[in-house]
Amino acid sequence: MGGSERPTLLVSVLLVAMFTSLCSRGAATIEEGNALQEVLDTKWITRSMPSWVIGTDPCVAVWMRLDCDTTGHVVTLNLTHVGLSGEIPMALGKLTSLKVLDMGNDKNCEKCGPWNRVKGDLAALSTLVNLQTLILTSNELSLDIFPSSIFKLTKLVNLRVDNTLIRGKFPYQLSTLTNLQILYLGNNSFTGPLDGGPLSKLVNLHELTIWNSPFYSVCPPELGKLVNLTYLNLNKCGLYGGLPPEYSKLTKLEKLILFKNNFTGPIPDSWRSMVNLKDFEINNNYLYGPLPTWLLQFPKLAIIRGTNNNLYGPLPPGLNETYTPGLRNISMECNYLNGNRPSVSQNITASLQYNCFVGDTNSDSACIRPQNCLNFQLATGNGTRCPACPPDQHPVNLTTCICFKDEVKSSKKFGIGAIIGVTVGGAVLMIFLMTLAYFFLFKRKSKAREGPKSRPDFFSIVGSMRYSSALWEVPNGVQRFTLEELTKATDGFDKAHEIGEGGFGKVFVGHFPDGRTLALKRAAPVFSPNSGAGHQQFRNEVLLLSRLHHKNLVRLEGFCDEEDYQILVYEFMKLGNLHSLLHEDHRGKNAGKYIMLDWYKRLEIALHIAQGLDYLHSFAVLRSSVLPSSPTNYS
Repeated sequence: MGGSERPTLLVSVLLVAMFTSLCSRGAATIEEGNALQEVLDTKWITRSMPSWVIGTDPCVAVWMRLDCDTTGHVVTLNLTHVGLSGEIPMALGKLTSLKVLDMGNDKNCEKCGPWNRVKGDLAALSTLVNLQTLILTSNELSLDIFPSSIFKLTKLVNLRVDNTLIRGKFPYQLSTLTNLQILYLGNNSFTGPLDGGPLSKLVNLHELTIWNSPFYSVCPPELGKLVNLTYLNLNKCGLYGGLPPEYSKLTKLEKLILFKNNFTGPIPDSWRSMVNLKDFEINNNYLYGPLPTWLLQFPKLAIIRGTNNNLYGPLPPGLNETYTPGLRNISMECNYLNGNRPSVSQNITASLQYNCFVGDTNSDSACIRPQNCLNFQLATGNGTRCPACPPDQHPVNLTTCICFKDEVKSSKKFGIGAIIGVTVGGAVLMIFLMTLAYFFLFKRKSKAREGPKSRPDFFSIVGSMRYSSALWEVPNGVQRFTLEELTKATDGFDKAHEIGEGGFGKVFVGHFPDGRTLALKRAAPVFSPNSGAGHQQFRNEVLLLSRLHHKNLVRLEGFCDEEDYQILVYEFMKLGNLHSLLHEDHRGKNAGKYIMLDWYKRLEIALHIAQGLDYLHSFAVLRSSVLPSSPTNYS
């Protein structure tokens, strides 16, 4: 072969390669175009798409609402406001090169086109494994469980499933999508409690919104591990307790939205490290304490909204560029701020009315709050005592004035019993158990007078599984714990968790994954030949205790009768033993551990104990309906 033929041959080879590549790319793109035509044929897209012409190349013919990469694959599909209606067609799942899929709605756009109404479990998305952005904002999916197909999209960086009316447990499996930087789940109806453990694994998150779900739990301190966050929105979630000091690690945070929860206590001093905050919204809570001066001096803080709290104390003399360099809007109505009203620079919009500033005449009107200025100042001793807890909450820390929510089944606070604290076994519980003994004696005498029953007892189950915990109906409002749950909560009933011992057995404190701390009274295992009678007596006791509800009695939270163990689970009162509280010498071995009570408080304790006893004797008397003769009679 001559040298002159080689360049010609080389050019020919290159041309063939280019032609083959172009043909391959064209065939692939036309195939994706056919898939989009299948989607159109299902009438899922109700808006006209005139550029989507069958048989043409979507990338060459420039089909509207999509983009292609350099290899000729459809990688972006924008379907906002095209009137999507119903379940996603399976044909859409053929676009496996897709990286961006937007099916959302913009509620603020009045002329954007027909509203999307995607429905179903989103199963068609499970094959789109290259997706990096998925937007479903404001589609009323109305699902009872979060769509599992999304868990398979491990390359997701931006996931927006907000305003979609999804119910059920919070989708913690999202914690496996570790590439996520934006996660919007706001305005759904996820149930709680909110567990920050799984979410803390999403260390690449920049934006996280989970607003307006009924979690009814503490604000997860584990979210403090998400150090790359710039935006966190947890408004209207029923969160209670204190603001987590651990969020001090969120030094990149620019926007923190926590309004309309039930937070108590102060703004943590550790938050002074959040120097990049621009928008801070804590309005409509029960926060108590001064508005920190360091917060107002953050250089970038433009918006602070703190209306309707229990914040007190003075503000700086002037709100201006010198003292508050970034501030543009401050709303602090309906608090208890006092001292002189500050002067406000013209470039700052300030709403400071309905506080307790010197000379104010309208400070006690137009606010929904339990106390006016004078009564609040008297009740708190001008900041030396805690205010009353919010409705359905009880105090857990009298130094920081933090309260926790009562159990859902209870409509009352635990009252002074929680304030003074009793580790189960205190005076009220001792009297309570003595009264129970009286009730059981009364029941035995009643049985003797009635004679033998013709029908089996409520807890008696005939057969080889007679005493199995699975074969009797648990009373309403009482949780049946597994032995595994209680073992984990106490580290295997470790000695370090032991807090007391009585006639029933040892008492342990247990810490549960949902944030609860409970007291466990564990009896020795039942191995005797009469263990059946022991089981029946234990279950009778569970039923009886479940019927007793009073704000000054320790509540029964649950029980366990697994593997011959008999364990009662009560609410835990963390502030100590009542006897020690009343009699401990402040110079003794427990000096400083207990609260020294004045005589007025001691009298109040005696009154509440008397009220509890009066309830037991007057209103908790056994009737024939307390222990029904058969399960069918139980309501």
